[in-house]
Amino acid sequence: MSKLFDYIKQPLFDNFYITRQIGQGTYSEVYEITDGNETAVIKVKPVFADTPESLRRKIVVAGREAVIMDSLKECPYIVRYHDKVIQKISDLQYLFILKMEKLSPLTPNPEQVMKISLDIANALEYVHNAGIVHCDVKPDNFFLSADGICKLGDFNISGYQGMKRNVSGSRGYIAPEVLTASTYDFRSDIFSYGISLNQLVKDRCSPDFMAIINKACSPDVIKRYQSFDDIISDISAITEIY
Repeated sequence: MSKLFDYIKQPLFDNFYITRQIGQGTYSEVYEITDGNETAVIKVKPVFADTPESLRRKIVVAGREAVIMDSLKECPYIVRYHDKVIQKISDLQYLFILKMEKLSPLTPNPEQVMKISLDIANALEYVHNAGIVHCDVKPDNFFLSADGICKLGDFNISGYQGMKRNVSGSRGYIAPEVLTASTYDFRSDIFSYGISLNQLVKDRCSPDFMAIINKACSPDVIKRYQSFDDIISDISAITEIY
């Protein structure tokens, strides 16, 4: 377990205990938890500050993910958010702990790519219709449910359309306009989605599917797809991707 594990007060959410650490990111750590019957996942985000003012700002940012995920929990293509708890370590140190459904990491094979592309497109269409920009679309944030649904997760750096922010995301997936003007909008997610599809097919696919990928990740934001509705329509119209 990491050093952050020592700060977590257990049990969590009534009677859940940590069984193992399953991931670690730049801003959080991920653990599996169980109450003996149900298994779930928690994301633990440290909020450590030097001043009360800084703490207030960081708490707002840390809590945004829970607010966003709660607003999206009716979508079957998004990792299901359950609950949150805030634990105090000291006056300037807190932990935000989010409980979510337990899913498997995505390990795609060629037969799955069509379904993955449509499931994630449907997830992002729902996200965008809610006025939210994911800001970190990539295959590492795609997860698989027991019934075979591919779901979009990790809304840690997500925000609202039009929100000003520093450049963040994953290298290789960030849209060019974000790098040059620190501007995120729905089309920035479309670029990252196109790059993600290209990673999944590894440049080996039918001309029709490659045309969709190339349009999605066009460096020219005007020539890029403008909505996921059009992407879903175009993917649904082709019969094969290889």
